Amino acid sequence: MRLGISRQAAVVAVEAPPVSGVPAQGAVLRHRGPARASLDWGQLGPRQLAVAEGVLAGETNGQISARLDMSVHTVREHLKRMAGRLNARGRAGLIAGLWEARLRHEGPGPTVGLESAG
Repeated sequence: MRLGISRQAAVVAVEAPPVSGVPAQGAVLRHRGPARASLDWGQLGPRQLAVAEGVLAGETNGQISARLDMSVHTVREHLKRMAGRLNARGRAGLIAGLWEARLRHEGPGPTVGLESAG
């Protein structure tokens, strides 16, 4: 399985750049292809979580492997397994699926900058 961005990969359209690693308010996460399978963020092991966090932070496979002191091959294998569980095609689809899994596990978090108008 190739984890580069391809034409069939998920489309991640964001209205504003992410802040602190969280998708912007009103971000649109869409994907093409089969429906995503379930990935339970809480069931990932510590190394898988570290790899997933690196991908979500925008790190390359090489950067993740250097930070975690593991081979690039091992990083790719973790990504392949996660992509398979999500039915994700390409890195963009994997990232979209990981964001969804993380948000399901942690919740949307606090809303910043949206005070009531009254």
